[in-house]
Amino acid sequence: MVIDCETHIFQHINLLQAPQFNDSKVENLINDMDRVGVDKAILTSYDPKDIGAPDNPIKDPDHPSLGENPIQYFIDSWQRYKDRFYWFSLPDPRKPNCISKLEEQFQLGMCGLGELLPGYQHLLPNSSEMKMLYRFAADKGLPVILNSENWDESKNYFPSQNFEEYFKMMEEVFREFKDVRFMIGHGGGDCGRIAYKNNDADKYLEQNLRSYELVAELDNLWLCSCMPWWFKNNNIKIHMLEKQLKFLLNNVGFTKITWGSDWPWLVAHMSFNCDYEKHFDFYRNLSFCSSADREYLLGKSAYEFITGEKF
Repeated sequence: MVIDCETHIFQHINLLQAPQFNDSKVENLINDMDRVGVDKAILTSYDPKDIGAPDNPIKDPDHPSLGENPIQYFIDSWQRYKDRFYWFSLPDPRKPNCISKLEEQFQLGMCGLGELLPGYQHLLPNSSEMKMLYRFAADKGLPVILNSENWDESKNYFPSQNFEEYFKMMEEVFREFKDVRFMIGHGGGDCGRIAYKNNDADKYLEQNLRSYELVAELDNLWLCSCMPWWFKNNNIKIHMLEKQLKFLLNNVGFTKITWGSDWPWLVAHMSFNCDYEKHFDFYRNLSFCSSADREYLLGKSAYEFITGEKF
């Protein structure tokens, strides 16, 4: 089974004043999955608007520019294609009805939480608000995708600019909530925001070394190698991807590593402008790993993360 660990859908042609997002409806995603041979995908909403970022101009997830009812569109889409998607919810833990909403979604069949992005919400990953979500996941046996993106935007809570200090909070969470299956999204702790601009693969690995060490050490931690920054204008930064994946294969093993596309950002005419098939071809044609390793990378690792069961 082939599983894409990061896909998103949007309802409205005028979403965020970007008319090209007309191609980001669920039917387009299903068509692309069929076209390239992807069996299932983790489906999550995306963008700070959905998780209440304090400095985002769109405060209301039901804002007209996002469609008539974007949350219902998301749920309806999942219910139409339950055999193709794992539904992960993206809650705002500061809202008083957060847990009751999650309870409702869990009864519908929600499969996990993520991508949780505390930095966007100006929260810390080990804050009381975030821990409320981890406890919910532990109680329900749900997996959690946790990203450190925009970690330095937690201005009111974390004035330091030291990423290592921030990541220690994530490590604290992974160790405290041992009953929760966690995945670090977007290729590692710091997402390589500095290194990717300079094509510095060694610096990128150095930035994320601690996250890789933890994935190798902890039974409840996985890592998604999805890095849309490495795919742009149909040009793949192969030296970056290969160095990262070879390092992960040799030091962690692909039994704890997954892949993801970040669809629709990689669909032709979208932000990174890379065709879905070209993106996926890189992963399924890796020449430096065994077929067994490749099976884990393409789907078996994701299945075990999502379900808690061996494939």
